[in-house]
Amino acid sequence: MTASGTSLPCPTCARPVALTGAGMPAATFPFCSSRCRLHDLAKWADGTQVIPGQPVAYDAYGPDIDQPPDDARARSTTADESQE
Repeated sequence: MTASGTSLPCPTCARPVALTGAGMPAATFPFCSSRCRLHDLAKWADGTQVIPGQPVAYDAYGPDIDQPPDDARARSTTADESQE
């Protein structure tokens, strides 16, 4: 991506996006508007836009990713037993 003067093209609609003073980007940078920003987010959310490559296996993060740590399970088990 090459800057032409002090603007870059919006990734969604290709309109020029001006950089604000001192080379700092606008609040919606690199998009020209909040609408283009949300449109891009929607493409990622619905799976239209993805990063190419093989999907990561679920267990690559660990076998019990949805489970609380062992010490938290132990505390909840002890609390359940004390209520009986």
